[in-house]
Amino acid sequence: MLERVTSATDRFLDPEVHGVERARLRFLVGAMVAAAISAAGAAVVMLALGNVVGAMGGLLAVLANGAALALVRRGRSLGAALLFNGSGALLVNGFALTSGGATSPVFAVNAAIVALASATLPGRAVVGFVGLPLAVALFTVLAPETVESWRVLEESRASAAISQMLGLGFIWLIVGSMVGILGRAVETAAFRERELNDALERLERTSVSKAYIDKVLRGVRDMILVTDPHGHVLDANPAAVERSGFSQTELLAMNVMELVEGTGSFEESELEGYSSRMRHADGRMFAVLLSRGRLEGGAGLVWAISDISVQQAAMEAIRRSHSQAEEANVAKSRFLATMSHELRTPLNAIIGYAELIDDQLDGPPDVLEDIRRIRTAGTHLLGLINGILDLSKIEAGKLQVFLEDVEPRAFIDDVIGTVRPHASRKGLELRVEVPDTLGLVRVDETKTRQILLNLMSNAIKFTGRGSVTLAVELYERAGTPWIQFEVSDTGIGMNEADADRVFEPFVQGDDTTVRAYGGTGLGLSIALAFARMMGGRIAVHSELGVGSQFRVDLPAGEPAWESLANG
Repeated sequence: MLERVTSATDRFLDPEVHGVERARLRFLVGAMVAAAISAAGAAVVMLALGNVVGAMGGLLAVLANGAALALVRRGRSLGAALLFNGSGALLVNGFALTSGGATSPVFAVNAAIVALASATLPGRAVVGFVGLPLAVALFTVLAPETVESWRVLEESRASAAISQMLGLGFIWLIVGSMVGILGRAVETAAFRERELNDALERLERTSVSKAYIDKVLRGVRDMILVTDPHGHVLDANPAAVERSGFSQTELLAMNVMELVEGTGSFEESELEGYSSRMRHADGRMFAVLLSRGRLEGGAGLVWAISDISVQQAAMEAIRRSHSQAEEANVAKSRFLATMSHELRTPLNAIIGYAELIDDQLDGPPDVLEDIRRIRTAGTHLLGLINGILDLSKIEAGKLQVFLEDVEPRAFIDDVIGTVRPHASRKGLELRVEVPDTLGLVRVDETKTRQILLNLMSNAIKFTGRGSVTLAVELYERAGTPWIQFEVSDTGIGMNEADADRVFEPFVQGDDTTVRAYGGTGLGLSIALAFARMMGGRIAVHSELGVGSQFRVDLPAGEPAWESLANG
């Protein structure tokens, strides 16, 4: 029976309550059930004997125990214990005062109530449960007539026997519950010991982990702050102390908002890579990179703060240098534009007069040769000035791209017609490979013609014998039509180092090439710049002593689709 009562009590209690607390509540529930049964029996007996007051007291005791059980169910064990013990003490002593005071057999039940109070309540509360029966006993001794006048039930052997039986039954139920609880307490103690051992083991692991984490934090060069959810600093690593200039004690008395600008709302758990400024102990502000994360369970925040003042100063220096370089470049471009205009005007006059004298003067051959040298030198100088002017315009961003639908064969023929005399004078074979279905393409005709003219002129200049070939092809890449111009020659070629820098301004390979062939070294630079302006590219493949191959790829636009379809 005791086992069944204990099992029922366990089902009644909250399953989340364990250990000693569960044992205490189990004991309390058992005592309440025993008291409720005793109170119900007493109410029935009192009613049978004509003691209506006693019967109502027993009924009130039953209701009080029911309310106490409800409080236990809700986890309010202290309130339940007070209600249970208090109602029992009032009932027993009230019944004793109406049946002879301290001489009543029911008065002995106070011993069980005091025992229950000691087991379920704090020590100071038990004093009241000891004082109440003492007061009743003292009142019985000092005012026996008054106590006798309060007697509601006449004393008889039957009533005394019933009272003693109820008191002993109540005590038996209490003792039985306590025996059951003690058995369970042994089991609970063993369970508690296991819990304690597990807790000690976890604590040991936690201590090791904390020591490891402390070592890591001490070795981190970035500032690490741990704060509560409201930003109050709870811990700081040595780097934070060193970089901020504040002592550990000063940091722990501060809020992170006092240290760092723009920390954002603490409701936002994550904050990563946020540029801000941090206050140093000497009052100056320095640039930092801020990251923030929330501790598991919302217990606080972890702040990682990197000092980027050196990097920011370097970036500012770079920005200033870049700005100065741009201003210098603009000034250079303006100077070149002005000087080129001032130089081209007299040069055009010199070249024009030299051509006029060469055509109309019928003089000595040596004089005519000097005139031709003047014209050649002027033409070379004018080409150099034009190249420098074009390059300065490209750098200044003053050249624009004008795309139009053109027939490539037309400007290809113009280029070939321009370079053919030079190729014929050197005895070179000039080959042109253009497909019949080329059709229209959308390019900047002027810039495309200039690219081909520069590449073909270079190929002829650096080829002593053999051939120079211009091949044209239309193809599709990633859903976009492209046109490719390939200029190849059988000239002197280049080594890999020269090929890597051949597109740099004023570069023509090694010094031997410059002395032997002359030129400004701007043609390929301008060609590459024009190709990039149109969204294209130029690639070179060369082998020293064998020849070179320059390949130009340009977007051809929508009109080229028809040509691709026909091809």
